[in-house]
Amino acid sequence: MNILEKMKFRNDVARLIGRLSVKRNVVNFNAHNTVEHEMIKARICFELQKLGIHYITEAPFKKANSFQSGQADILVLDKCQVIEIMVSEKLSELEWKIRKFPKELEIIAVTSWQDYFSENYKVIKHGI
Repeated sequence: MNILEKMKFRNDVARLIGRLSVKRNVVNFNAHNTVEHEMIKARICFELQKLGIHYITEAPFKKANSFQSGQADILVLDKCQVIEIMVSEKLSELEWKIRKFPKELEIIAVTSWQDYFSENYKVIKHGI
């Protein structure tokens, strides 16, 4: 994939976001999460940025069907993938949460930053 194709792909994935004011490659913290959750998110984003991979944190999706819009921990623009950090959430809670996410996205769950980079994660839903 050349640079222009990569930019177009990233922009197409970013269009799933409900607001245009969301910044790429910036770690946004959510005070409703635990410190451990937020530190895992920051470390994953740090490693993604070192690899030149673009992301959006606390990504608010557009409204889908009759559901409220969902919000992803990390939307990886280069892979059309959502990383959900499972520190205090149960799998059943995550499965309920992702019903609000666009169907195009692959959803994965991690419990540590190493899980993502060693590909030791649980795929919750494959994108189409």
